[in-house]
Amino acid sequence: MIPRLLRARWAGAILLTFIACATVLLLPADSSASNATNPADWPQIGLTLVAQGIYNPSAIAYAPDGSGRLFIAATNGRIWFIRSNDSTPHQFVNINEQYQGRRLFGLAFSPNYASDGSFYVHYLDGPTSQVVVARYFVSPEDPDVANPSSHQEVLRVPQTAFLHSGGQLAFGPDGYLYIAVGDGDFDNDPENDAQNTGNMLGSILRIDVSQPPQTADRVSASLVGTLSTVAYLPLVGHSRGFTYNVPASNPFVGMPGRAPEIWAYGLRNPWRFSFDRLTGD
Repeated sequence: MIPRLLRARWAGAILLTFIACATVLLLPADSSASNATNPADWPQIGLTLVAQGIYNPSAIAYAPDGSGRLFIAATNGRIWFIRSNDSTPHQFVNINEQYQGRRLFGLAFSPNYASDGSFYVHYLDGPTSQVVVARYFVSPEDPDVANPSSHQEVLRVPQTAFLHSGGQLAFGPDGYLYIAVGDGDFDNDPENDAQNTGNMLGSILRIDVSQPPQTADRVSASLVGTLSTVAYLPLVGHSRGFTYNVPASNPFVGMPGRAPEIWAYGLRNPWRFSFDRLTGD
């Protein structure tokens, strides 16, 4: 069996191989045989070292505050940043400072970070084997340090197993927060959770964290307790300290027994996604 930590590295090598192959396949049809076989004529792909000394980095993000800092999250719960003119990593926060066992997979800054100082993390809570999205705030006294005690849980998704947790979260062009959640199950998803829209596993979720939650008749089918228990909560979303709204245009809003947070489903382990810069799709 391949160790888990090596899987990500192998995946990176496979991705680079795929990119190289795709580059060859996408050469213009009128390219000469010599151009197609001469490596000197191929588009050049290179690597530039931007930081070192960060153990097992899992996500990167820029803060929309004009600082130009690049933030790097690591699975051990630490978030670092580097400046554009300095490759030395500086610790921003350690989400395991007060609680242990959190495996950090995703990081996203609020579009209004320059004014509200909030950012969001996606982690696997080791003691409970549940996916958690939480919000933190930067220190009002020091923009280079976040307050680990500012943790506010936004969303929690129980899993069957301690794997396939997804990992990406990002704000879309529409201002909503998109969250990738894996099927949280063993090989071949024996519980068929990714096809079950009554839970949030194996899905891309879309929620609104821009406004205080509303107590409208749109309620969440968030899972509480075991996977077999589905509870409709009085507020929109399941939270400990902070809740969210569900966009009315989500496909399963208003459908009994469906999780309205779901934007897309049927996914094995959606590790990363992105938005088209031209169309926003």
